[in-house]
Amino acid sequence: MGQGPRWHALPIILGLLVGVFGIEYGEGRHMLTTERSNDDSKTSDSSPWNMPGAYQVGEREARVRRPSGGSFTVYIKYPKDVDQGNTGVALPVVVFFNGFQSRYSWYSRMLQGVASWGFVTVQYQLPALSLINVKDELDRYYDPLMRWIEASDGLVGEVPGMDAVEAVVSAGHSRGGKVASLVFTLTDYSYPIQAAWLIDPVDSSMFAPISENNPSAVASLRKSGKKIGVAGASVLSSCNPVEGNYEKFFAAGAAGSWEIVMNGTSHSQFADGGAATNAVQDGLCGRGNATRAAAS
Repeated sequence: MGQGPRWHALPIILGLLVGVFGIEYGEGRHMLTTERSNDDSKTSDSSPWNMPGAYQVGEREARVRRPSGGSFTVYIKYPKDVDQGNTGVALPVVVFFNGFQSRYSWYSRMLQGVASWGFVTVQYQLPALSLINVKDELDRYYDPLMRWIEASDGLVGEVPGMDAVEAVVSAGHSRGGKVASLVFTLTDYSYPIQAAWLIDPVDSSMFAPISENNPSAVASLRKSGKKIGVAGASVLSSCNPVEGNYEKFFAAGAAGSWEIVMNGTSHSQFADGGAATNAVQDGLCGRGNATRAAAS
């Protein structure tokens, strides 16, 4: 087995995710952020992770079959030529969960940056206008996805130059941030998620109250005693209400969790669905003075 990029310690993984997800990278992506850790440790936007990585990025799609029947599409981004002529390398994987009613392509720019640093990113997309609850999503999508990622003929067979999964971290935006936190903390699923980065996560709202089928990710996080990284939008609206927003997640995370507030950014600006879609989303969620290129 070849030796790929290796990130084992949780603080290092979170540091990379902070740099890629939470802080600007590349020309024209300079946004003021406010950072803090709940154990008073310092973070810095001078990290090398705030620049594009060394790898060109490839994309492909694959089908994942459910044990109960049927299948769904997953969307993969991966670093090209990462094995540098070796027989294969182990690579870390980011499972990314989209926001409510959001399409996988709306996060393309963000995940392009992640893959350029040597991560493989994997997304699935819930059916359009689907109102599937969180419990059913975990059973019907997340569980078979993780079985496929762990299988010797699953994700590894789709990514050129990859011969093993090094580590798996979860990340997501909005409702997807809630799901990313749940898969990191719930004991119902035994898959080894090693870190979680949450982008303006929403645990509950008047439209999606906590229930048996929509369990509280904040409560699960608090009970788990785990660290998380979280980015929050400074512009609040009904899309990221205070009763279930990023501050609740940060407060529930263990000592050493990181928070970044994206100043001048609204909930919808972390995704980019094109001019018409963005206008509708911003009409619902508000808009700050930051650009989408900086936030997403």
